[in-house]
Amino acid sequence: SNLHVTVTSAVAAAVVWMSEFPTRLTPIILPLMASIKREQEEILQTKSAEALAELIYHCVSRRPCPNDKLIKNICSLTCMDPSETPQAKLICSMESIDDQGLLSFRTPVNKQKSKVHVLTGEDRSKAEGFISRRGSELALKLLCEKFGVLLFDKVPKLWDCLTEVLKPSSYESLLAATEKHDTVAIESVSDPQTLINNIQVSAINFSL
Repeated sequence: SNLHVTVTSAVAAAVVWMSEFPTRLTPIILPLMASIKREQEEILQTKSAEALAELIYHCVSRRPCPNDKLIKNICSLTCMDPSETPQAKLICSMESIDDQGLLSFRTPVNKQKSKVHVLTGEDRSKAEGFISRRGSELALKLLCEKFGVLLFDKVPKLWDCLTEVLKPSSYESLLAATEKHDTVAIESVSDPQTLINNIQVSAINFSL
């Protein structure tokens, strides 16, 4: 239940701010990630995101370090909202693109149909996707604020997630990445959803 998520994440956050970390971090990580994924109240979700960013900060030099897995999970959650991240398996024609409203300069061709979908059960999954995206975006924003210019040095997994497909030849050459290089990278992707998710995560991070 949401009450269980709220209470357990609050306790986990309190432990983080006490800086008294147990040998096993799982009892702290699981409630915080559950809040990032399912907490309905934005204020409470923000508190969990703050604690999660603090935990990641303290775990930079910890061995074994949970940060890589945490960052990967956070980035995955940013792509859970179908209203923001197109689902490749549903994009089979221009009509489906129009129907989902994926192009900002086009108007969905079947608004009535979309409303029916919401009324027949898709509202729950859409709400869950929105909550997960909101929580993960909060976590990423707070990580950016926490680490500042050292973000990619201290949390290199985030850079890996940003450049999983659209990967420049080196960090320094990001601005000079050629169109040919990007084309080759895109054509090598076997699962189009991977490319879509990569673009979504990059868009979120560069907008923070």
